[in-house]
Amino acid sequence: MKDRRPPRPVDDHVRRATRLFIDGRLQDRAVLVWAAALGPGADAQRRAVRDAVFSRSEALPELYMTAWRCVIEAWRDGTAEDPDMTVIEIKDAIRRGVDPRIFVGSIVDLAAPRLKIRPRSPFKEPVRGKPRTVADLLSLDLEPDHHVRLAEIGLSGCDDARVWEELLDRAQGALFSRLHQAERLGLTWSANWIARVYPVDSDGEMDADGDDKDPDKYRGGFMPITRLVSAALSRLGAIDPTAATKRVDGLALKAWPIARRLWAAAALDPAVVPADRLDPWALSMSQEELWGVHAYPEFAELRSRRHGDLTADVRDQLERRIRRGPPTRLFRRDLSRARRDERQIGDAYAELRRMQNAGAVLTPGSIAWLADYADLEAMWGSDDLYRTGDGYVPSRSRLDLDLTSATAFAEIEAALTDNPYTDGRKTLDAIGANWKAVFDRIRAEPALLSRGRIVGALAFAIRDRIGVEEGDPDRMETAQVSDFIELLGGVPASARRAAAPGVAYLFEGALGRLPDDARMPALWLEWWPYAAAATVAETKTADDGPFEEAPTERLASLSLNTAAGRMMSGYFSLFPKGEDARTAFDDPFLAQARDLIVETPGEGGRQGLYRLLLNVQFLNYIDPAWTQAKLLGPLAAQDGVVPELWDAIARIGLLAPDALALISAEMVRRILDDRLSPDVRSRLAERLILPVAIALRDGTAPPVSLVETEQVLRLGGPQVRTVCARALTRFVADAKAPEKTFTSGVLPILAGGWPRDRSVQSSEVADGFAALPAAADTAFSEAVAALGDYLMPFDVWSLWEYRLYVREDGGGRELKFPRTQAEARSMLTLLDRTIGEEEGAVIPHDLDVALTAMTARWSGAVKDRRFARLAALARR
Repeated sequence: MKDRRPPRPVDDHVRRATRLFIDGRLQDRAVLVWAAALGPGADAQRRAVRDAVFSRSEALPELYMTAWRCVIEAWRDGTAEDPDMTVIEIKDAIRRGVDPRIFVGSIVDLAAPRLKIRPRSPFKEPVRGKPRTVADLLSLDLEPDHHVRLAEIGLSGCDDARVWEELLDRAQGALFSRLHQAERLGLTWSANWIARVYPVDSDGEMDADGDDKDPDKYRGGFMPITRLVSAALSRLGAIDPTAATKRVDGLALKAWPIARRLWAAAALDPAVVPADRLDPWALSMSQEELWGVHAYPEFAELRSRRHGDLTADVRDQLERRIRRGPPTRLFRRDLSRARRDERQIGDAYAELRRMQNAGAVLTPGSIAWLADYADLEAMWGSDDLYRTGDGYVPSRSRLDLDLTSATAFAEIEAALTDNPYTDGRKTLDAIGANWKAVFDRIRAEPALLSRGRIVGALAFAIRDRIGVEEGDPDRMETAQVSDFIELLGGVPASARRAAAPGVAYLFEGALGRLPDDARMPALWLEWWPYAAAATVAETKTADDGPFEEAPTERLASLSLNTAAGRMMSGYFSLFPKGEDARTAFDDPFLAQARDLIVETPGEGGRQGLYRLLLNVQFLNYIDPAWTQAKLLGPLAAQDGVVPELWDAIARIGLLAPDALALISAEMVRRILDDRLSPDVRSRLAERLILPVAIALRDGTAPPVSLVETEQVLRLGGPQVRTVCARALTRFVADAKAPEKTFTSGVLPILAGGWPRDRSVQSSEVADGFAALPAAADTAFSEAVAALGDYLMPFDVWSLWEYRLYVREDGGGRELKFPRTQAEARSMLTLLDRTIGEEEGAVIPHDLDVALTAMTARWSGAVKDRRFARLAALARR
């Protein structure tokens, strides 16, 4: 059978070229990062790298050899093929009655963390000087492909103990294997970065949408595999407690903190961990496990819920230990002796009260001790608790702050440092815990307003207390906020830059929430220049941090979290909603502020301009003349702005035709500008090609010609073409009249605006276009014919990837195509050109369903050689 795919590059040539490139560069950080990014399709390059590394292994320094081994290990870990589709296929198979044990390995693979290497920024060296660790060369992480939920894969109702035994054994094996890997790579912190080993307030399960109260909802790392182990233990314990007990006993022998936490979570079930096994655990708890209620919340919950299952002697020993309070070594070294003694008693009181609140019956000695310290109830009692599942854990965040000495404010300001949100965090938290005292002193002594860092820290604390529920002692009333706003006008200019980060944080939360305070807009105008100046230092601190980001990603993050970014958030909160937005710039403040922002130089102005561009659609709706003159006009100037600002245009939706026409020519240039990342350029291309398709469909002038469109697609790179292919497919699929949308809007692009060279075709583009014929509905055959030159084999796991199925109301599915003999012929062409047959090729598991449907509409299909090839593949 003739292979319909374009010929691949000659592997020997690629290997030789790669070897020539890499020889002599094995100690180059940039080459390490380049090699880490080689995908599964770059097998020839990978083999060349392996050959070069291991042929030079004796000459390479150990540090670089270890780094190269990490790269090769990351290749081996790889990424699962379309994890979302894998989940759909597993659930569908289980629903149809397939034995779930077949999919246990796949389920664990989805949840197990894999070694990932994040790219470093090419614009900045990660470490100055000689690298000392692998982390100085590569940004390593362990991340899973998917957060597997039992309900999502159809296992929540399974009562077969054999399924849970196999799933638990495999999941535990994967967990411990990755824990050893994390220890070897110095990533053990990620293994313990889990708030709870099972979902909060969800009876061991999460609903399909995720539990909003779960602190780990958006967390990756070791959380999914840990949750999978915990869920499997819970289900096995409910079905076969004896089998669960044997596996829980194994967890108790592990030294890993996460394993001990899993044991504690399983021990909440008396049927899995009998009472006689609790005494050794209670006596063996370390001080960190006893008092680290945030690091070991499952221990705190187990102590409370099964306190009565401990023997009387062990209960007495445990409570005596709690009454002594945390040891000295767990407190800050700079804490005074008096404050430490106070904290020890307070922490002990809080822990015993938490246990009582969760239902534990304390010994008479502890009850008497609590009565002796009843005056601590207001500070350390049940009001200072936060919910974590069925138990309560004390939030020990109250910090001492001495304001009595003459030099107190000078010492506090020095402790805040230039970056109080990291280096001076303890002092910042102390000001937050004692904000009333600090506020009263400043109000009584206005000269203290010259302490800019303290003013900023107080503003930070006040913003967090705006909107606190009534009755809460930490609530700041509107009148108090108003008094502080009045004080801001008296902060001297020399102190404003130091105060600006905290004041900006206050403006972000207060503007819009205190709309009746007419002073706020005027104060915003006063403080904006200082916030912009403070942003320069904040940006430099972020650039020197441990995390590497592409310039566009860094700008997007900073523009939300710096002083200037927070001021911009406050600014936009004052815009009216709905039809009233049309007259927004009749407000002198909103009009004056926008001009001030675009005229601000430096990093603060750049971030402000970026935020304006993120809202350019809204601003163009309000005042198109100003928006196009002040925002889009400079953006269209070839060298008028830094390239990163184009990321804002790449992040928003489609611009209005008049606005897009102004910048379309420059947008083409930026899509071909390699100073922007492939992600940004591909999003820009999507926002250009869709208006072209819309204009062609509607019979209006497109923003760029088809010749320019072809140039963008030809020279933009493979990611640009792939993203545009998917965008055009979605455009047709979402249209109310898909046939017209395809024939009038997309077909002209395929015929005259998409490059036909074999060199720019790829399996990714074919994947992006695979669902287009089905999206075109009655134009199915016409779409297949138009895509003929762009179709080639890619990894097709199911007919879902062609969107040939439609879902039934009952959760089932049925084939929508083919409906006619012509569509059956076209479907055969589509499948034949996109399903490979070489060794290792992926064959759709439901290919036989499509072949049966073809023969029902076209009896002559069985005589076609292409049909015979696919039928042979379906029998593999």
